[in-house]
Amino acid sequence: QYPVDYLLLGQHYIHNEIDGVYVYEPTDDPEVLKAYVNQCIAALKTGLYTYLAHPDLINFTGSDVLYRAEMERLCLAAKELNIPLELNLLGLRAHRTYPSARFFHIAKACGNTIVAGIDAHDPDCFFQPETFAPYRAACVCAAALAVLALLLGIGKFTGHRRGTAQDESETK
Repeated sequence: QYPVDYLLLGQHYIHNEIDGVYVYEPTDDPEVLKAYVNQCIAALKTGLYTYLAHPDLINFTGSDVLYRAEMERLCLAAKELNIPLELNLLGLRAHRTYPSARFFHIAKACGNTIVAGIDAHDPDCFFQPETFAPYRAACVCAAALAVLALLLGIGKFTGHRRGTAQDESETK
């Protein structure tokens, strides 16, 4: 009914946002981590989403071994489905727990495609220079991270858009 260019998956809650668990709240509960990964993978398998936004949003403070196993499962599923993972600039801009180095080391090892996303939450950020100013440092940082990632071989940075075949060396 409404034309949509693309959808992004941003999994903020386990189950739903009314009575579910908000995944950014610190947790050491293995069941919350597993449910997050299961829910993300199930959503990605629908084929509706262009990429997974802030896949490292979950603030898991429990076992590093379990975290690695579950995030590897998520990364491998995304790779198999050819769905990129987002390095989220809001996390950089707002000094949040993401982007997470431990997550992106796992994504690198799995060979995932990485995209940078601004996560503006407000379209005025793109139309008024004074509101865009706070993003400049994050954008410069993202560009530096993209170059560093290419040099280190962390995934592939592409101008990814579902349904189009683009040369993997192309960036947007």
